[in-house]
Parts: sequence; structure tokens; C-alpha cells
Amino acid sequence: HEAGDQVLREIAATLNAKAPVDSIVARLGGEEFSMAGMFPSEADAARAFRALVAVVDRTPILTPDGPLPVTISLGYCEGSRTTELSSILSQADRALYAAKRGGKNRALDFNHPSRQTGSFTRSAGTAA
Repeated sequence: HEAGDQVLREIAATLNAKAPVDSIVARLGGEEFSMAGMFPSEADAARAFRALVAVVDRTPILTPDGPLPVTISLGYCEGSRTTELSSILSQADRALYAAKRGGKNRALDFNHPSRQTGSFTRSAGTAA
């Protein structure tokens, strides 16, 4: 459990450090986090989420037993000031599970599920 807690703390720190300016990152529970932010365009959102997946992928967690490679999957969706928060969270959650089913280590846009963002692969035995 201690290593799992360390992973969650370090991923939270990475998300907070690398999230776009004025974004809010919060832990929803378990291993799920949420991020809210404003993006000038869908392309900017896709780039931001792709960058978050990439930085976690290439930053192993240093443990007493050696480096531990970790990955994240992200689901995101577009909302507006009038969109209900529960709707946004539900859509992002559905995109998250679709990203996991699609092979993990990626971000998926609920509004454009065919537009997968940031799929990465890691070579076996590499602690990239």
C-alpha cells in the first residue's frame, strides 16, 4: 500500500505541476483524478492532455526497490459554463474507461472518440 500511496502522491504532484495555468486538479477517490480548465480550442486541450500522458509515461516513480514505470489514461470532454458538472464528469469518465479499454496510456476525447490522443508504447524491460 505504501508504494501505491507514493505513486498517487507523485502523479498528483506531476499533474499539478504540468497542468495548464489556471487549471484545477483534484483527486476524486481511489486512483481517479479530475482536472478542470479552460482551453482556447479543442486542439489545445488535446495537446495539454497528450503532454500529461507523456510526462507521466517518461517519469518513473523512484522507490526503494528501484524505478517503477507508471502510465495514466485520461478521458476528457468539452463543456461550457452552462453544462452541468455531473454531465461533464460522466462524459469524461466514459471517455476514461474507453481509453483504458483501448490499451491504456492514452487520452481520449468524449466528443471525438475516434480522435485518440497520445497513445504511447513502452518497450518491454524499459523504465522509460
